[in-house]
Amino acid sequence: MSGFGSVGGTVTAWLIRLDGNGNRQWEKFLGSADDGGGGFPVSVAKAAEGNFYASFTVPNAHAVVLKLDSSGTTVWRREVDHYQQSGAEALTATGDGGVIFAGVGDGDGLLAKYDASGSPGWHKTFGKNQQGRSAGLSAVTETKDNGFIATGGISMGKAILWILRTDSRGNVVWDKEMTDKRLSTGYAVVRAADGGYGVCGRDDKGVAVWLLKLDAAGTIGK
Repeated sequence: MSGFGSVGGTVTAWLIRLDGNGNRQWEKFLGSADDGGGGFPVSVAKAAEGNFYASFTVPNAHAVVLKLDSSGTTVWRREVDHYQQSGAEALTATGDGGVIFAGVGDGDGLLAKYDASGSPGWHKTFGKNQQGRSAGLSAVTETKDNGFIATGGISMGKAILWILRTDSRGNVVWDKEMTDKRLSTGYAVVRAADGGYGVCGRDDKGVAVWLLKLDAAGTIGK
């Protein structure tokens, strides 16, 4: 489980591990964190060999990615300081043992990849922050060919759904902006058995949840 706690009156990123019966095995405070006022959560993903990856955003508006071992001890910690401001939204462990996270970098959608030892593979923003627009990516998952698919939203007076497909190095394969007024920010994306993808999110009023099924090329199913 992940969320926010308090140490000495300071808001911190917090992780707790439970066994199958709900008993606490360990609890860790990871450091000062943006407590959600900026919209950035604390995220956690299971990695290989009983390890974990976690991400959060520190108060000076930089994303942080960590690797922890099975007992909750920090193996490595990396702060994403390539941008004036960055924020972590979600992360997922990758098939090569590393991790990728989705978020925001200087008002644009951000993806950043690290290997299992914490060495940076690549980090990229995607050119949406222009002409009065800003953007962010809220979820990412690995594709069958070791590329990535991510979803989020673009703000241009109102939010519109954004879905991005890249190869394993973060190069864009396809990029979809869904202008249907019923669709707004995407918050989850999964691979489907037929090679396509499922995307879930909410409308621009925050009162309805929607689900999209896309084929491998990003076309919405009938």
